[in-house]
Amino acid sequence: MHNTAGLFEKTVDMRRSTLKNRLLGIAAVVLPLLSYAQNPSDCSGAIVVCGDIDIDVPDSAGDVLDFNDPDNELGCHITGESSAVWLYFSFRDDMPPGSELRFEITPFEEYNNGEEPDYDFSLYDANLNCDSLGAPLRCSYAWAISNNTFDCGFCPSTGLGNGATDNTEGAFGDGFVAPVIVEPGQGFYLYLNEFPNNADGNSISDGFNISFSGSAAPFLDCGANPNCDLQVVSLGADTTLCSGDVPFPLEAEVSYATGFETYTWTGFNGEEAFLDDPNSPAPLLTFPDGYSGTATFELEVAAGDCINYDTIVFTVQSTPAIMVDREVAFCEGDSLELDAGPGFASYQWSNASTEPSITVDSAGTYGVTVSASGNS
Repeated sequence: MHNTAGLFEKTVDMRRSTLKNRLLGIAAVVLPLLSYAQNPSDCSGAIVVCGDIDIDVPDSAGDVLDFNDPDNELGCHITGESSAVWLYFSFRDDMPPGSELRFEITPFEEYNNGEEPDYDFSLYDANLNCDSLGAPLRCSYAWAISNNTFDCGFCPSTGLGNGATDNTEGAFGDGFVAPVIVEPGQGFYLYLNEFPNNADGNSISDGFNISFSGSAAPFLDCGANPNCDLQVVSLGADTTLCSGDVPFPLEAEVSYATGFETYTWTGFNGEEAFLDDPNSPAPLLTFPDGYSGTATFELEVAAGDCINYDTIVFTVQSTPAIMVDREVAFCEGDSLELDAGPGFASYQWSNASTEPSITVDSAGTYGVTVSASGNS
């Protein structure tokens, strides 16, 4: 009994010491949340999952140390964030009430250079915001020491189920805690952290697979987005194009995307016919020769009940025809004017002229590129 307690004390001290060394380089740096894009090592950038999936884990504590917030509790974890990733999942409204959720987290590597990967996790109710998560509903901090110093049971796998009845476990747990009873529409944040289980404090594992089971698993919601209210769809500024057979790529910037969105482009007057794929995130737009006027496109980005839009207006100018003021054939000593037409932002002739028209006095092939607002 005395030896076991001593081993536990040593285990805790080793874990604290290793993490402290890893965090010294960033402890003095405080950076604002709004200056960052989505980061899966932060709760606000949680990866939305709706089924079994492989997850790559960054060797990073994130841009924001979520547990520096006093309203977020680590629960059974003695050490803080090191190589962390956050996941989000929820359940459809058609799920039977009182369904059971189990999951298993399995590292990609069973061993790496003789060391065993160690993932710890905390599960939180997502009805609360990332800055007020409170205490975890389930928590595992189990650790399998190399060379079988003690037996972690199911390590390096961890999760919910496998006959477990405890809601939380410390370093001497077996890796699994009790399943969760879930209700329709309920969502969860899952925090996972790879403890640096080696002498230099570096990450051992590149990531893990998470697999879901229990009666709730078939009802995971792929349309969920915990950041729907923050999502912004941007198509950029309105612009001017030339008609013709040169494709123009449409590009959308979508913040807080989950990867499960559908994209629908619509022209206000049927102009989606000019797109190669109106359901692509980045279709090619080609206006036919002779087309001119304005064309307005709307992009709808949708995932379940999360739907956001943006529009863009194109002013389209006809591709000019080069006109001559006399016969193309001319005698030696004569000249010929080639005119690309007025109204374009720039002109670039094959003889290096940048004027709307050129005068030539020798035989040859002459070409011109015109552009309107940066588009040829």
